[in-house]
Amino acid sequence: TAIAAEALSQLRKAKSEAKVSMRADISAVTVTASAQTNSALALVASDLRAAGRMLSDFEYVDAGESTGTTMTLEVTLAPAEDK
Repeated sequence: TAIAAEALSQLRKAKSEAKVSMRADISAVTVTASAQTNSALALVASDLRAAGRMLSDFEYVDAGESTGTTMTLEVTLAPAEDK
């Protein structure tokens, strides 16, 4: 779905902006969107967790219906492991 594609794009953008590998783990993601968008995202959450290398579930915040399908993801990257 378009919502899943947008969420994955935002996850990848956060990694790119942090200048880390796309294989870097994400420790937390907070999604702020309408209840309808959050519900649609919840249907594909497990796939997004795997694709985005997320260590925890999404946290959903209802931004109200006026946001339409707009969503904002606040991404927290996991600390890099020393090798």
